[in-house]
Amino acid sequence: MANDTWLRMFCRAALGPLVGRLPDPKHPLIVRMTLGLGAAVCFASGDSAIGAWGAGLFVLAMAVDRARPDDPEGKLVRLSLRTDSMVNVLVFAGVGFGLRHGPLGTEAIAMGLTAGFAAAAVLLIARRLDATTWPGRAGRSAFSGIETDDLMLAVPVMIWLGQPETMLTWASFLLPALAIGLAIAYIIRQRRSG
Repeated sequence: MANDTWLRMFCRAALGPLVGRLPDPKHPLIVRMTLGLGAAVCFASGDSAIGAWGAGLFVLAMAVDRARPDDPEGKLVRLSLRTDSMVNVLVFAGVGFGLRHGPLGTEAIAMGLTAGFAAAAVLLIARRLDATTWPGRAGRSAFSGIETDDLMLAVPVMIWLGQPETMLTWASFLLPALAIGLAIAYIIRQRRSG
């Protein structure tokens, strides 16, 4: 997790005092998972108004995750990575399920699962690539103040704009391509260092 991203700085300023009061460091992750699951259920309803509420839940889930205090010992890094990955899979699966009666038909479900698992793979591979590129700083890189997972903000924005089909179509193609590209970069990096 990068500590120097624009989104993290904004979320810490807005929600940091509230999230910092939670008694257990795992609580923000539990809140993120609960809000992400709620967003996925809203998206799966197929109703655009309920989907808009789901988009709000998803943004709040992302904000809570980014507002949580630093983990200097790295105890929560794996759990956070798993939580982020699961939420991404659930959200895309929910969008796909919700769009199954629309123009994409039942293929929307497969597209949602494809995009969700690809988003999880992108997150996992990017963190591993960061670890080989910047040893001791796994998951802490940010390009121009944007972390890989921050790009998930496109999901709620596209839903609010009434374009969930467009978002899912693009995500189901671009995210697997990005995952493959990152995997190739990781393999090349491993071969050069080993």
